[in-house]
Amino acid sequence: MLLSPFAGRPIARYGSSRVASGSFVLAAGGLGLEAIAGSLPVLVVGSIVFVTGIAAAVPSLISLIGETVPSARGTAVALYVSILFIGASVGPLLPTSLQSIGFVGLCGLLAVVLLVAAGILVLSRNGSAPQLADNATPGDVE
Repeated sequence: MLLSPFAGRPIARYGSSRVASGSFVLAAGGLGLEAIAGSLPVLVVGSIVFVTGIAAAVPSLISLIGETVPSARGTAVALYVSILFIGASVGPLLPTSLQSIGFVGLCGLLAVVLLVAAGILVLSRNGSAPQLADNATPGDVE
């Protein structure tokens, strides 16, 4: 999570949607690397790649929420954080219930979820912030 503060510049340059989708792809790649790791160094590199992707995804998603619903930014971010904490609480229980698919299967399943999320972002937005009309207020997104 030490990398999260550095996500601001890419978000400003490429747009929060592009950074979020790229971050999801990076995290999925890290999970894939972890799944095929035959040694501890490869597993560590895969874990670093995964965490880097997640660390960049969090601020880009918060920025995307602010762009999408500027008039209700606080409520939307609060909902996002609530869902994030629910996931953090329930997440550790997931591997126990999915033991039958094994570590490789779990990494693959989570990578697919991340890739689907990236695909949804790519298909739903053009990757740039919403454009405001010259006389519009921040709540009036075109």
